[in-house]
Amino acid sequence: MKKKSLFLLTGILIAALLPYFYLSFFCFPSGDDYCHMLSSHGPGEGINKALSEYLDWNGRYISNFLTYFSPVHGSSLLHYQLVPIILILLGVLSIYWLLLQITFGAQFSKKQLWLLSMLITLFYLWQMADIAQGIYWYASSSAYFAGNIFCLFQLGLFIRLISKDRLSNPFLSHLVSLVILFVSIGFNETGMAFMFIFYFLLYVFLLFKKSSKKNIVLLYLMVSVLGGFLMVLAPGNEVRFSNFHQNMNLFYSLGWSLMQSLRFGAEWVSSLPLIFFSLIALAGANLFEKTVLAKTDVRFLLLIIGSILFFSSFLPYWATGLLGQHRTINFAFFFFIFAWFSFIISVSLKYKIHVVLSIFLQKEIIFYLTLASLLIIISTKNGYKVSYDIIYGNHKKYLYEQLMRQKIILQNPNTEICYIPPLLNRPQSLFVMDVESGNFDWRDYCICNYYGNSKSEIK
Repeated sequence: MKKKSLFLLTGILIAALLPYFYLSFFCFPSGDDYCHMLSSHGPGEGINKALSEYLDWNGRYISNFLTYFSPVHGSSLLHYQLVPIILILLGVLSIYWLLLQITFGAQFSKKQLWLLSMLITLFYLWQMADIAQGIYWYASSSAYFAGNIFCLFQLGLFIRLISKDRLSNPFLSHLVSLVILFVSIGFNETGMAFMFIFYFLLYVFLLFKKSSKKNIVLLYLMVSVLGGFLMVLAPGNEVRFSNFHQNMNLFYSLGWSLMQSLRFGAEWVSSLPLIFFSLIALAGANLFEKTVLAKTDVRFLLLIIGSILFFSSFLPYWATGLLGQHRTINFAFFFFIFAWFSFIISVSLKYKIHVVLSIFLQKEIIFYLTLASLLIIISTKNGYKVSYDIIYGNHKKYLYEQLMRQKIILQNPNTEICYIPPLLNRPQSLFVMDVESGNFDWRDYCICNYYGNSKSEIK
């Protein structure tokens, strides 16, 4: 690809990412955020509340601590608004780290890997089922997007260690990797399931192949089981489950999970950017002939893809009886990207598809396919939502209304009823939830207690 073409694509890629960073400065706490902020006001309260959450609500033994150490202090929003930026940057870094291990043995420069990491990040943000909850809502992003990042760092480290025949300090290296695995499992139930399935399937395949590396993989599987038990057997799960109807219904959960798997699987694989990038990956698979992907069983990757699609829906249906807010789908798509392209490249290498396809996909065609993909990403789905909110100023109006609400509440401390105006602007890229008129529920309670009011009502 010519330098001018690469420069153009790089410029478009950076320009497409910038709006996601920009919108971070207009996100505002909502719902659970206020409950967590309330609980972490005093010294030690955050730790006590996180432990209480484990006993009374869910088994997320890592993300509970993150959510209850809220980045909001008083009426200042800066720390809260910096979180999405930090997470996106860490997302790019974690992708780069994993790509560095997957492509070891291939002739990729660090610059190329950084650009590819940025492209995957943009693709992920574009396809997210719910961008507001995925990035701009701390209560969700601290459990799911942060969980994505830790899982990728762990998988990258594992691939690095398992691919080497000799390690200078194998005990310490694997110990660090196992600790990161244990931590990554503690973010959310979907991550717990994915990591267990990955190491379980890998162990089974290595066992049948009588590989000498099966014993070390068994150790990783045991740690994933330990973390899984710690999460699943948490006393708080029983309390949480009792708040939902139609949950823990096997046939209901299986039926809906299968339908949702088909729904999201079809949506993901039918998107034009994924089709275009898949063609490029098929044609360029020869670049990976000396990497770990050339040794990876295609059946293993196919099972991983199926598991990602199924369990991202099954777990919420089993636990709550509904798919709800698509946080697990956001989480799953992050893994799907890597599983899908690993599968595509492995299939191409196995059946020599790249030999034929590379004849037709010349550098000029690859350039136009990439350019078309970037333009589609900018102009559709979350790219469209972000652009629309910025162009029409919805993000600024939303933040202004929220700040005016906050000002009204702060100017009326300890009042029995504090009337606040309804939100007129609810940008698709930022809005998560709001209090409901005439219905004093947990959201009202957390907001009121955080600001010191006994009751808040929309008028």
